[in-house]
Amino acid sequence: MSLNQLLEQLNSLNISGISSQLDKCEENEVVFYNLKNNEKALIAFEERLKQSKAKIIVVNNTFNGSDSRVITFKNEEFQTFLFSLLDHYYPVPEKKYIGITGTNGKTSCVHHLAQLLHQNNKNVLTIGTLGILLNFKQAEDFGLTTPGLCELRKTLFKHQHNYDYCLMEVSSHSLDQDRIHGITFEAVGWTNLTQDHLDYHQTMEKYFDAKLKIRNYLKNNGKLFISEKNVFNKIKNRENIEMAQNFDLSKVSKNLQTSFALKNINLCLSILTSLGLKIDSLDKLTAPSGRFESVELDGKVAIVDYAHTPDALENVCLGVRKSYKNSKLITVFGCGGDRDSSKRPIMGQIAQQHSDHIVVTSDNPRSEEPQNIINDILKGVDVSKSVSIEADRKKAIHLALSLANSGDIVLIAGKGHETYQEVKGVKTPFDDLKMIKNFWGLSS
Repeated sequence: MSLNQLLEQLNSLNISGISSQLDKCEENEVVFYNLKNNEKALIAFEERLKQSKAKIIVVNNTFNGSDSRVITFKNEEFQTFLFSLLDHYYPVPEKKYIGITGTNGKTSCVHHLAQLLHQNNKNVLTIGTLGILLNFKQAEDFGLTTPGLCELRKTLFKHQHNYDYCLMEVSSHSLDQDRIHGITFEAVGWTNLTQDHLDYHQTMEKYFDAKLKIRNYLKNNGKLFISEKNVFNKIKNRENIEMAQNFDLSKVSKNLQTSFALKNINLCLSILTSLGLKIDSLDKLTAPSGRFESVELDGKVAIVDYAHTPDALENVCLGVRKSYKNSKLITVFGCGGDRDSSKRPIMGQIAQQHSDHIVVTSDNPRSEEPQNIINDILKGVDVSKSVSIEADRKKAIHLALSLANSGDIVLIAGKGHETYQEVKGVKTPFDDLKMIKNFWGLSS
């Protein structure tokens, strides 16, 4: 079947739009489904197909089932047809787009840049780990740093009359999978590059190469600003690429005076000034939800942070040490299941190096056994020193809080803003911040 034939068929069926989600599509939508060529994937596809309301399902691998709604295209044609239909149903609105990539700090940069743009009287749509926000109010939530291509284009099209700027967290997965096809950025920020996602990219070189693809989405006179010299030095062709500038950040609030937070702000200001916009009210910048978020009681301080990579964990520990000098630090952390397992012992070593006591626990074990993940972490830990092991995250948090005295700091790392714990495919409500407040008898 050719693209023209497919379009004719869609017109005759009164197709309203396209999607990549079999289970969440509307009744008159076409679903483009990336079908993997293995038995497990085929079985899962057939089960989901039974429940789907889709009018037509386009797949990129041979499907021998009996459902007449399924159309197969070769992989190259599949992508070409998808891009063509996206441009037909959801053309990219003529707005200004800014992308932020990097291992850590994407959410904070998008949040700060949105605040700075808002101070310039701009309406801002933000897309990232915290969901889809329009002028800081939740509009949608896809559960991914960068939504799937269909969902992203739908979102931009749906809200086109409500924003001047769209700020996007751009993950390495989305760049590798061409999920931001059709977007052209005014400017891009790259925070850093440290170990993560090697379960997907396999090597740091491939991870770096995936990140660097973001320069392909810059408009002709757009610039890519980089925070870290080691990332800048790895790039051979530096046309339209600059190091982030240093600004006077003396007015930034105390809770943002950590080295990593200040680097993020410098990156945001470099982008802002490149757009010809003014810097105003740096003292009003705040951290996003679940980033160095603190609660105090009787001289004790508990801090919730999203740090879930070796570099992020080290930075937040050093940030605590800088902000709370001479305080005892108790760190609660775990590692996610079905993700890069090589970082687990590294995180164990880092947590122990920078803490007075560590509590090793669970953090979204997914399909893995929590104890197996903990055992991986402990390979980097001297268990003869000040270490507690508690797989139940709620009990682990309570244990750490009970160990704290006046003047001590309890850092609870890994989940940040998340409000669930994922175990065996099921997400159950879980909020680190609420756990702290409930234990200390504070109102949520």
